[in-house]
Amino acid sequence: MTESNNKNPETEIDLIDLAKYLWKDYKLILKYAGIGLVVGIIVAFSLPKEYTTTVKLAPEGGSNNRLSNLAGLAGLAGINLNSVSEKDGINSNIYPDVIESTPFLLEFMDMTVTTQDGKNTYSFYDYMLKEQKQAWWKHIMSAPIKLIGWIKSIGKDKHPSSPNDTIDLFNLTPAQVAFTSILKSRILFEPDKKSGIISVTVKMQDPLISAVIVDSTIQKLQRYITDYKTKKARYDLSINQQLYEQAKKNYYAIEDDLAQMKDRNRGLKSEALTIKIERQQNERDLAYTIYNQAAQQVEVSKLKLQEITPIYTILEPARVPLQASSPNKKIIVLAFIFLGAFGIVGYKTILYLFTDLKEKPNETPTTDITQND
Repeated sequence: MTESNNKNPETEIDLIDLAKYLWKDYKLILKYAGIGLVVGIIVAFSLPKEYTTTVKLAPEGGSNNRLSNLAGLAGLAGINLNSVSEKDGINSNIYPDVIESTPFLLEFMDMTVTTQDGKNTYSFYDYMLKEQKQAWWKHIMSAPIKLIGWIKSIGKDKHPSSPNDTIDLFNLTPAQVAFTSILKSRILFEPDKKSGIISVTVKMQDPLISAVIVDSTIQKLQRYITDYKTKKARYDLSINQQLYEQAKKNYYAIEDDLAQMKDRNRGLKSEALTIKIERQQNERDLAYTIYNQAAQQVEVSKLKLQEITPIYTILEPARVPLQASSPNKKIIVLAFIFLGAFGIVGYKTILYLFTDLKEKPNETPTTDITQND
């Protein structure tokens, strides 16, 4: 007698049969869901709280209108503003590069911050490098690296970095690099190309510090962009003012010489004297023309500086957040419960698909019996 088991790997999945197969181990599924619940709670309460503050501002975009308004007034004084109609400055698309630049981030090092409870005050440099809380598993993962660094530092002179250390952009210290890297990851810049509104978001582990840093970021960004856009205009204004003062001094000196010449030769009539006086008058007229043009250039430079100076409207000011933005403990716990239950369900489903049919519930294997006499 020969007995053989017929297996059909292409059998369609019977969902009802699969459900019965899984229901048989519902206690196991609940067990792993419970494990996921415990792990989720541990993870959720191990992560430090983060507070997010967002500021929204709208840069002025109508510089041409400002210039046209000023041009009408300048025209009354005979000043031509056509030469300053071109726009100087940078596009808001590179604002993120400004915020993420090393010189910009290093400006925060000398700031002093205070926690919301008012109990602790730190330099922002020390707060970012020494006072940041981390989940316990990150301490475990970083332990080997810290141990290696400690071993390498044995026998070497230790010069701990401080905010008062000289900043050499060409040769930053490891601590300064770490400070800029951490701060860069906590500042988010989001420009809206359609509306032109700029959103700057800062996430910190203290709500007050979060609001202070985002407010300081906006102020530094405005100053940085203003200095950048007006640098050439301020330089031109400085040069024109120097030329104006020099032309003014020269004009006054020539005019004084002309007056003294007339006073000394009052009542005298001489052809040579008349020619000298005419020459002096011509020099005075030329000096006055130069002086007048220099004065106009000073006014043009002032108007140009005013025209290209950016103006920002704060739509959403910085406010101390009332609630933590992360971690979302409910989502984390539910996610781990789902992973625990889904993991065991997936495992049992794979067993169902790749196990002999005779081992599945409610199924009777088919056998062929052949008798050979």
